[in-house]
Amino acid sequence: MGTGQSRQEVDRDYHAFFELLGHFVTRYQSVEDHLANVFSAALGDHADWSKAIFETARGIDPKLKLIDAGLIGADESHRETWKALRKLVQDAHETRGSLAHCTPVSAGSVVIFIDSDQPGHSENWMEARKQTKRGEQTWKVEDLRVELNRVSKLFSALIAFGHIISGETSREHLLAALEELTTGHAIA
Repeated sequence: MGTGQSRQEVDRDYHAFFELLGHFVTRYQSVEDHLANVFSAALGDHADWSKAIFETARGIDPKLKLIDAGLIGADESHRETWKALRKLVQDAHETRGSLAHCTPVSAGSVVIFIDSDQPGHSENWMEARKQTKRGEQTWKVEDLRVELNRVSKLFSALIAFGHIISGETSREHLLAALEELTTGHAIA
């Protein structure tokens, strides 16, 4: 059993877990919402038209297919970059679905200190669990941090990709995220 934590530390860890979970789900939504901008960039100078078309898509697969279609005839490097990003969007969508419908559980053991009535617990206290086709998935606080970082980079990469395919200049940190996530694919 790990060292006990004060009640204040218990509350901090409990809230940090749910904050990370909430940040991941809402950051993923930024990714999905930004797909409309990627589609618009793929179609070129037709913002109102592309927005109206994209709004008809319900669910992630139709949205991704619209972008696929919008990139028909685009530069091969753009299609290859999109192929890598598309897979990451699908993976993030799957993770978002699992985390949005997970069961948060207390996985640590509670300890009562002899000299205090303040309960504590071991370090690995909260987990998110979800039964999937591949078995049970479990995310601890550090796993949620990794997922949040991954989806945040994906959001930055999608912004950069939209800039590139529309011929705009993108900021260095956005380009760095795109490069990191699509290493091995041309992005110019």
